[in-house]
Amino acid sequence: MKLISKLLCLSAMLFAFASCDKDYELPPLSEPTYTLPADAKTVTIAELRTLTKAATKDAPVTITDSLWLKARVSADDRSGNVYKQILLQDETGGISFLVDQSSVYTDYAAGQEVYVSLKGLCVSVYGDEQQIGHPSGYLYRTPYEAFKKHVFKNGWADESLINIKDFSDFSKLSDNAEANKFTLVRLTGVHFADGGKLNYAEASGYGSRNLVDAKGNTIVVRTSNFADFAATKLPVGTGTVVAILGRFNGAWQLTISNIKDVYGFDGVQPSTTPGTGGTTGGGGTTQPAGTETTAFTETFAQSQGQFTIEDKVTDPAVSNVWQWSDKYGMKATAYISGNNHAVESWLISPVIDLTGYQNAKLTFDHAGKYFGTVADEAMVMVKGTSGAWTKVAIDQYPSGWDYITATADLTAYKGQKIQVAFAYKSTATKAGTWELKNVKVSGAK
Repeated sequence: MKLISKLLCLSAMLFAFASCDKDYELPPLSEPTYTLPADAKTVTIAELRTLTKAATKDAPVTITDSLWLKARVSADDRSGNVYKQILLQDETGGISFLVDQSSVYTDYAAGQEVYVSLKGLCVSVYGDEQQIGHPSGYLYRTPYEAFKKHVFKNGWADESLINIKDFSDFSKLSDNAEANKFTLVRLTGVHFADGGKLNYAEASGYGSRNLVDAKGNTIVVRTSNFADFAATKLPVGTGTVVAILGRFNGAWQLTISNIKDVYGFDGVQPSTTPGTGGTTGGGGTTQPAGTETTAFTETFAQSQGQFTIEDKVTDPAVSNVWQWSDKYGMKATAYISGNNHAVESWLISPVIDLTGYQNAKLTFDHAGKYFGTVADEAMVMVKGTSGAWTKVAIDQYPSGWDYITATADLTAYKGQKIQVAFAYKSTATKAGTWELKNVKVSGAK
């Protein structure tokens, strides 16, 4: 009984102390500050790009001088749509900084000003665009412990201090491409071509959605299925989108880092189709018939997308003929451990709707080597409404690792719903390697 009594008394005392502490406030956190060394040499993002212009896809440039970059985080990975990177921006432009870590926003949130010690880091190239990373990191991503030793916060994160560039006409984005790429832009008077019909992304892979300005110009909005808004329906009507303006092999694309940056949509469905006119009641202008518009696009920058793989001829030694890489896009090969293997494997697109098109064409970037007869081993097949696969001619075949843009005329399939397949074939004596990205089907309505 004495023990129980003592325990009750102790409990009462603890409760009393806890009650007295109800007005206790934690001491304020210290604002992070950083002062550059007195002899520090700073560079801008534009200057960094110039200093490392010799970097290539396969040969990054490691920074050996004691250089510093002052910039602000313009987009973070809070929503899951930015993956293992942060975007930095200064008065001269923007650039991606690769980091091998998730939830980086908890330490380096959008709006955070930072000083970056560049010595020991590298600039690599992906999709013909430079990015900051680490020379020994996987895919040049910077290990997080190393990242924190190179990146120093200065002040509190304040998103209102990010310089957002305003556009209403997408054709103006390329007027100063070097300064605009990888910066935060605000696009006004725009609508989603599939507003109210599709979600931002499918359950797997990436969603590619067309955003249309008042003049009928389009730009692709890329959304990962891991984004916390992936299953959200695209808004209806005309409004505003704030996003990172990325570029991949010369093609503009948008990445929304926070769903709150899509706002003001009026719910009034535009009465014209993308590429043939602006939105009624939205202050748009009418675009003449016959203007080229995009029916489908897939860059393979982030995933295999909606493409599926169908193996026609298999070999037990080759487990996956087609494989995705964030460095090469989609790659097919049956050359394994020094041996050639006979296989046939098709990379097949989802259904592409060419209803209303007067003509159509397919373009894509590809590279490759070690084929026997490349035209018979790296083929493009198309299936229209009739359901029969037919080989179509392309104007350029690769002869090495430099990407070239190939074009195929699809006008014979205008008005139909089609699928496109990239058919890879090899033999036991010859197995080439085929790399593929930036697939686009477009035409005039």
